[in-house]
Parts: sequence; C-alpha cells; structure tokens
Amino acid sequence: MRIVNRLVAIVLALILIAAGVLAVVQTVAALFGRPWPIPASWRDSVAVVQLSDRRVLAVSIVVGLVGLLLLIPQLFKRPTYRLPLALGSQWWVRRRAIEQRTTTAVALRGGVRHARTAVAGGPDGWRVKVTGEAPADRQSTVEQSIRDELASLRAPADVTVRTSLHPAGRLR
Repeated sequence: MRIVNRLVAIVLALILIAAGVLAVVQTVAALFGRPWPIPASWRDSVAVVQLSDRRVLAVSIVVGLVGLLLLIPQLFKRPTYRLPLALGSQWWVRRRAIEQRTTTAVALRGGVRHARTAVAGGPDGWRVKVTGEAPADRQSTVEQSIRDELASLRAPADVTVRTSLHPAGRLR
C-alpha cells in the first residue's frame, strides 16, 4: 500500500503543478491580450455552464468518489514496517524479518507445528503473539525460545509475549 500511496501522491502533485503552471501562463497571456493556451471561446463556454447541468453533477460525483478511494485506505492502521532494536537505538529491523525468525525459532526449538507469530509495537516496546499447535505444557518453552531469539537480535528486554497454543487436531 505504501507504493500505491507514493504513486498517487506523485500523480496528484504533477496534476497540481501542471494546473498551477497553466494558470500562471494563462494569467500572463491575458495581461498581454493573448488568450493562450486556453482559447477564449472555450473559457466562455465553460463560464455559462450552470451548476444544475448533468455534466457538472457527474464530474462532481467522480471527483468525490476518487477522493474517497484515496482517503479510505488511509483510515486503516497498517502494521509497523520496522521496529527499533533497543530503546533510543539508531538501529532498526524489519518487522517481517522478526516474524520469520521468531516463527522459525518457535517451530524448531519450541516444537510448535503450524507456528505463526505477529509482531507489533514501536519505540515504546514490542508485542509478540504466537499461535500454533502444541501441548499446553510447552508454553514456557515456546516463550523462552522467543525470548532467546529476540535476545540474539538485540531486541528490547521488555517484550510482551502472548501465546495461543492449541492441541494438534483441534478445530479452530
């Protein structure tokens, strides 16, 4: 979504720059008595269009819908792309890389099948949620394997770990 936002911002910026340049050129041309680049006949035909005209309504609806399509994705919170390694540190690590490393650690050292981890947080601290199939008595082993992996990554010490393990074969 980040790439789409940047592309839309670039296109919108180019349109606004072009409209601004066109307005300046049109104003300067009008000062010299030459209606260029927008001919006076076109300008006059637009000036007599009523707000009740169907074309004005259609253009307004399209512009409103495009604005909503640009706004709605911005209302949803996206996961943090990167997390700081220690409080006050200048080093950052990708959230997805942490999830992959902790998932592997839980599967290999914790004995969890179909393991998944989700990492969230920011400079104020990290939160790790682990889900998968494992006996209930493995919960402390799973938490320790996550803490060991995070320590090897030089993660902050105050990471909150939540586990949601269920026995193998149980329907979710």
